[in-house]
Amino acid sequence: MRNNHLLLPSFLAHYRRLGVTRFLVVDDHSTDGTCDVLLSQPDVDLFRPSLSYAQALRGKLWREAVVRCYGRHRWYVNVDADEYLVYDQYQSRSLREVIARMRMLGIDRLAAPMIDLYPTGTIESAQFADLADRMPWEAVPLFDADGYSFEFGRRSMRIRGGVVRRAFAADIELVKFPIINWDTMTVLARSIHYPLPYWRNFGPIGGALLHFRFVTGFACRAAEAVATGQYAGQSKFYKDVLKSDFDLSNASLRGRCSVRFEGDRQLSDLGFFVRLFDQ
Repeated sequence: MRNNHLLLPSFLAHYRRLGVTRFLVVDDHSTDGTCDVLLSQPDVDLFRPSLSYAQALRGKLWREAVVRCYGRHRWYVNVDADEYLVYDQYQSRSLREVIARMRMLGIDRLAAPMIDLYPTGTIESAQFADLADRMPWEAVPLFDADGYSFEFGRRSMRIRGGVVRRAFAADIELVKFPIINWDTMTVLARSIHYPLPYWRNFGPIGGALLHFRFVTGFACRAAEAVATGQYAGQSKFYKDVLKSDFDLSNASLRGRCSVRFEGDRQLSDLGFFVRLFDQ
């Protein structure tokens, strides 16, 4: 995570409710008080590496170093600070129950698309200052219900589209694996989107990552990403954003396919993931 102090209360609360008892956090040179908040949490182990995100191969080296510290043959929830995992009955089923179900089905990692949420008004209107007792989808409730493409690639399933394509003509990879059984064969290889061995990347899509990038300060973060070139393709996505005709300060991302997030059953009914406990 980097400069996420406004999201931290809801992030920690969400994953604690799912059953996480220990957070292994790599902080990427935050300057907004994120580390002070993390250091006050008894269930957080904080790492502050000297390597930049780019030098760590977009975080790959950081994540693999954490696994070396805490051990293989364990199940990890592998997410960024603006990603909130939801799955079938997530409000009543714990991660331990999900993992037990995955073991029963012979699944070693859970595939999940990133679903970008955005506010009803302008991007800058998405305020998180009062989220101590609320989840971010209460303040940033909309997502694109259609406009996605799906295909089987050589290394993984591929989902693209959504609001990033509709608003910015960006074609970025949306599939991640937020729950992963990290054994001796598991390696992140080129990207967290395509962990090795590849044949494990074709199991059921059993959840989704609610992704909160389109919030207050997005324009500044996009400009910083382009200036540093730390992200994929020398920050190609953010270059596409800044080159687009979209007014990041005053325009809304709302469109004809925008719907309000209502819960896991809605996402499964829309086809974003299967209901693991109905299998």
